[in-house]
Amino acid sequence: MPNVSVIIPIYNTEKYLKKCLDSVCNQTLSDIEIICINDKSEDNSAKIVQEYAKKDGRIKFIDLVENGGVSKARNIGIDCAKGEYIGFVDSDDFIDLDFYEKLYNKAINTNADSVKGSIYEYNSETEKSALFDFYNINEKIRENRVNFLYGFTSAIYKTDFIRKNNIGFPENITHFEDPYFSISVTLNSPKIETVDDARYFYVTHPNQASKNTKTLKKTVDFVTCEKSIINKINKYEISKEDYILYTSFLINNLRPWCYDEELAEEANIAAFCGVFDILKKAKFDVADIIQNNYYNPQRPLADKIKENRETIDLLEKYKDKLIEKYVVPSLSDSSKTCEDVYFISVVNDYKMYDQCIGANPFVINAKNIKLVDFDNTKENITIPKRYNSFLNGYDFNKSAWFVFCHCDWEVMEDINRVLAKLDKNKIYGPIGSRVEIFGNKLFRMSTGSCYEKRRDGSGFRFIGIKNTESELTDTFDCQAMFVHSDLIKKYNLRFDENLTWDLYVEDFCIGAKTKYGIESYTSPIECCHWSGYHVTPPSYYKSLEYVNKKYPNGTYGGTVSLIGNTDYQIATNKDILFYQLRKRHLLG
Repeated sequence: MPNVSVIIPIYNTEKYLKKCLDSVCNQTLSDIEIICINDKSEDNSAKIVQEYAKKDGRIKFIDLVENGGVSKARNIGIDCAKGEYIGFVDSDDFIDLDFYEKLYNKAINTNADSVKGSIYEYNSETEKSALFDFYNINEKIRENRVNFLYGFTSAIYKTDFIRKNNIGFPENITHFEDPYFSISVTLNSPKIETVDDARYFYVTHPNQASKNTKTLKKTVDFVTCEKSIINKINKYEISKEDYILYTSFLINNLRPWCYDEELAEEANIAAFCGVFDILKKAKFDVADIIQNNYYNPQRPLADKIKENRETIDLLEKYKDKLIEKYVVPSLSDSSKTCEDVYFISVVNDYKMYDQCIGANPFVINAKNIKLVDFDNTKENITIPKRYNSFLNGYDFNKSAWFVFCHCDWEVMEDINRVLAKLDKNKIYGPIGSRVEIFGNKLFRMSTGSCYEKRRDGSGFRFIGIKNTESELTDTFDCQAMFVHSDLIKKYNLRFDENLTWDLYVEDFCIGAKTKYGIESYTSPIECCHWSGYHVTPPSYYKSLEYVNKKYPNGTYGGTVSLIGNTDYQIATNKDILFYQLRKRHLLG
């Protein structure tokens, strides 16, 4: 078995090929296999390799009958390799004569799955070389192997590790396939070592300028590969820190394509849609990724702020086309199979209502969503009375979902797809609270999640814990509640009109549970409440006194305070922490 199988894909590089082959054939590590795959070159590259193969029996020459691309050529090399380790050299690059000896010795001494050297940039015209700053990531790799995001040709990989984890190159993609391979390696938790003085020379030459020109096709290929990468990452259980590092790298690499003034607008939009896709598919909080999507931590803060501003401006510029591409088709599909959905709101500010609901693309482009707005700008009638007036006038022969929401509640995704998964015999909302009792201590736990900001748009924050499943709760915050018409009809459910402005949703949930056994659950949905940070009004405490007397035989969680009987000793934050740890241990 050779120590290292060196895979060299070749396509029209006759000018640089001899220097490449000389550097590989004359390695101080002699027990190597050299696999040259000619990808249907149209110049003299094949003849050059054949001449070298006659002199060096370690060269295995594979001459493809049709051009399949560099990824396919590399995959063929992986399949054919017999070495203990695999390395890659591009046919217009070259390596130090002791490159593989240094990497292999380190691999054997440490039993590493991969050992990485350094990449130097070599100018073919001046014949001068220097450490390539962009690829100078070995120190970062020593801190966290996930930082091995590119520069795969400067490393060797244990052949068994590559094959066991089915790692290869995406053959249907012609751009950004290098990071696809590197990320596929690091996702499988390899042991990675580095050797800084093992040098791989990346050759720059005059025709690279045209080669690197961005086009619409290249943009689409680039985006396609990034989407393939995020789909792959999402299949692995990895830490939030590593996940954000991966996704930040993807966004950072797409960002320049979004702003390239030489690209046609269609290409700019395609690149920006790629960013949009990655954020949509993110498993962790999108806000975290947006805040951390700068791979270089030394970048000045002013640049970060500037780029965020550019992103916002670009989103505004392409908003209609993004909605046309992503929102409308999605809503059209779901509207065909979903019942009617009524958004019922009491409006004290129509500018806010239009921003959050009346002009919301996720609302107005769904054909099955009906808007019911009660104008409270002149005649200030309480919310429970308004909600009941809708219920009293509704024809319950028509089944539908009711979304009772404030005029400052903004849905940020297709609500049809959310409602389609829900049980019509339960009540739902985006965020709430519940009480749990452990020993003689009572714990009030937050449930669900949403974004918040002030009505002027400031103070954006995320509250709660994002969850992909529904979560049992006692009550909801009054910003939004979802309930099906069949459930309302079956039990003749109504809002308590003695509760003028506060706790009417909490009372609705507690009443449904205590009288009819109807459970309430938070439902995962992207949404934002534009009245975050508000001060609890005096009217709340009057309503709380009323509700506490109404439910003397139980204790329930509210998002602001406990509701009902509160004879239990209330837990401290420390108690809650230990309770959560004990519960986690008991559940395994």
